[in-house]
Amino acid sequence: MPIVHAAFGIAAGAAFAQLVSLPPSFFSAALLGAVGCGVLLVQTRDAACVFGLFAALGVALGSGSMRETAGDCRLRIPDAAVVRVTGRFTTLPDSGARALLHAAEVRSGGISCGDVVIRLDLRMPLRAWDTHVRMEGTWLRWPDASPAQPDRAGMLRVTSVEATGEPAVRPWRERAQLNAQARVRALYGRDAPLVEALLLARTETLPREVRQRFADSGMVHLLAISGSHVVLVLGVLLVLGQALRLPPRTARVSALGGVVAYVAFLGSPPPAARAAVQLLLFSAGRSLQRPTDARGVLAASGLFLVVWQPGVVLDVGAQLSFAGVAGIVAFAPSIERVLERTPTWFARPLAAGTAASITTLPIAGLHFGTLAPIGILAGLPGIPATGMAVPASALPLVLSYASESLAAFFIPAATLTLHTLDQIAFVAAQVPGGHGFTTTTGVYGLLLAGSAAIVTFRIIDPWFAMAVASRASASASAVRSATAAGIRHRAARALLPGFSAACAAVAVVALRPVVEGIVREPMVELHVIDVGQGDAIAIRTPRGRWALIDAGPRGRSYDAGAARVLPYLQRRQAGSLSALVITHPDADHIGGAAAVLKALPVHALLEPVEPDPRG
Repeated sequence: MPIVHAAFGIAAGAAFAQLVSLPPSFFSAALLGAVGCGVLLVQTRDAACVFGLFAALGVALGSGSMRETAGDCRLRIPDAAVVRVTGRFTTLPDSGARALLHAAEVRSGGISCGDVVIRLDLRMPLRAWDTHVRMEGTWLRWPDASPAQPDRAGMLRVTSVEATGEPAVRPWRERAQLNAQARVRALYGRDAPLVEALLLARTETLPREVRQRFADSGMVHLLAISGSHVVLVLGVLLVLGQALRLPPRTARVSALGGVVAYVAFLGSPPPAARAAVQLLLFSAGRSLQRPTDARGVLAASGLFLVVWQPGVVLDVGAQLSFAGVAGIVAFAPSIERVLERTPTWFARPLAAGTAASITTLPIAGLHFGTLAPIGILAGLPGIPATGMAVPASALPLVLSYASESLAAFFIPAATLTLHTLDQIAFVAAQVPGGHGFTTTTGVYGLLLAGSAAIVTFRIIDPWFAMAVASRASASASAVRSATAAGIRHRAARALLPGFSAACAAVAVVALRPVVEGIVREPMVELHVIDVGQGDAIAIRTPRGRWALIDAGPRGRSYDAGAARVLPYLQRRQAGSLSALVITHPDADHIGGAAAVLKALPVHALLEPVEPDPRG
């Protein structure tokens, strides 16, 4: 399908240009390459030329995007530098949580810029958020910061805040979001962070334990505004249109307009934008009475998003969203056929969850160092629970604009659905073996296993089908032979998953040394983690084992183990510690150890023994 080749090509080109940080001079060269591929395409109409043409366009878009971000000051601020900013909050701040600030001015040493968004780590109460503020703090640079994503280059740990008294002038979307956040917090109290994540795409205030609980249960994708949320909004608007007795066409157009307005209100996060574009394309096909193919619609939405915003190919949410939908389109029908004897109400969601997990597990492992296969089963109750929690929690928010007392009447029902969703995540996170940490090598092994299983199935399954056809046609008794051959074919196909898994295991075992040689060099690495006052030193052996010496301090408002050590280790796929060494029991060395021990398996704990004064 040409549109699929085009989408893969432009995404691959844009990703390549941004991952290797191609200089802006490649923009012209890529355009020339695109012209050459276009000439070949006109002459040959070959799929490879389609891919090459759009790959060259993707390189041009990616290098052009790099040109725009090359001078961003957030990429040049060193770790632990003192930074002073002046700007306005774009999210409602909360003491002890994270927030976003639109900075009119950023200064650090000789580095300065403006009109950028700064991620904040707030550790103090705020008296005013509706005016411009001056802040000072320490810059925490993320070690895996990409030049293509300056908004994820680091975070400012705020040490002082001062309101300037100048009223903050905000665009309409920002004002509407802040107003909605304030209403959510007034309505839901301690449940407000979960509602903000489900309805407003704001996860900054989610408590760390809630975020970790959903990650361990494999349900963290339910906290992001994605296709399911957009479809729910569309369904609610269609029902509302029917209740108002609007003509079907008018109701459909109005509902689609409401979906577009909702996605724009959220700031067009890539997963929600992908779903909105797909809905528009499906609706256009229906209105024009033209057949629509799920693969083509998904590819067209991806093509549109990469052209609109080339950096979307590096966005984790976009990768998970597209991979999940692609997995459902590619694998769900085959899995449903395997589960043909299972009730439809159980087989269909299980097939969709399994298919989505096949393609998203490797991405989650590469980005987060965590695999949670329990999410396949947790999604069976989790997705319907989310389907109830989203409209149930949205109803009081919408009603609060008309009557706060009427909104309060529906709060208990909404709270019940929120607690149900959270409890499902809690139970799934406790299942032994349901989740675990992984390394880059483990993810590559998983990809090898999946590739081997798919190739084996694709090669052998047509052979069985041809064998059935040949036996049926060669027999004198065609009906009887076809029936017997069909039984044998189904029995043989039942053995295919096991045979494919065996081939996958052989591929992983045989190619593991090659993969390890590619992704890891045999050397000892020493990582000195900046924890402020105190020490935390991580050691990585040539075979990928980790040891930690001290874990930094812990105070009433700052835990170095949770804030610096754990994120540092998890970004490097440290799934466990072979040893945790405590050099001495001072607070600035031992304080962060509790968070590390709680989050990671530690095989050996070495700590000093106080001498017995009695001898």
